[in-house]
Amino acid sequence: MTLQEAVDHLYQIAVVEGKATSTKRLDGLAQFCVAELARRGLDGAVTETKLPGGGREKSWDVAWSMDDKPRLAISLKSLLKNLGGTVPNRVDDLIGEVTNEASLFVEVDFSEGPRLVSGDADATPFFDRLVADVRRRNPVLERAR
Repeated sequence: MTLQEAVDHLYQIAVVEGKATSTKRLDGLAQFCVAELARRGLDGAVTETKLPGGGREKSWDVAWSMDDKPRLAISLKSLLKNLGGTVPNRVDDLIGEVTNEASLFVEVDFSEGPRLVSGDADATPFFDRLVADVRRRNPVLERAR
């Protein structure tokens, strides 16, 4: 799956079907993340999983585990409706979710169809950084290469 295909999926659900708040709207982006991790050697990432947290269990859109322990989690957010109310909530989310990882902002324009404003190449450094950090934190991965 390409980033454009993931954006096409989001557009289909959010705009064509009119379900901007559907829990399925980000499934294409989650599958894109799984594919990008696998392309870099982190096979077996899963979507929609619950992971233990400091105070409570949290649902993550994508997670990769090794030895039954979560080693990487990705949270996906969309700003499609009610920007004035959504942006502050997403900023709060980001503060908690990117404290020790990278972040990626994908800009789309749905005014005339599913147009990806930021290019596919913009995602490359994000996934390269995530995988490099996972490898650095888990040296056994380097020995297995």
